[in-house]
Amino acid sequence: MNMSQMRNKRDSLGSKGSSRNTCLVHVAADHLFYKHVADDSEAQAIAEMVHYVLEADKVFRSTDFNQDGGPGDNVGLAIGAVTVYKDEEAEGLFFVFFFIVFFSLPF
Repeated sequence: MNMSQMRNKRDSLGSKGSSRNTCLVHVAADHLFYKHVADDSEAQAIAEMVHYVLEADKVFRSTDFNQDGGPGDNVGLAIGAVTVYKDEEAEGLFFVFFFIVFFSLPF
């Protein structure tokens, strides 16, 4: 099966649209980012993270991942969730929860 046949098969398997080529990411600001970069402003922390994700999205969308010589493959990023940790204690509780969940998943 050549690349064109695989792409046609993949395209026929589900709905077409931007959600099929966009990866949702969960962005999180730790307490140091919140304090030093965002000057203790949740809105500023979110704005900074949105900016970074949009810049990364531009790079991803213009990248030719399949190396077919064409323009970018339009694979991108979008924010699915945002978390801003304002203090070290809350941040620590998240990572404890994350590791418990992550390492309890079967692989």
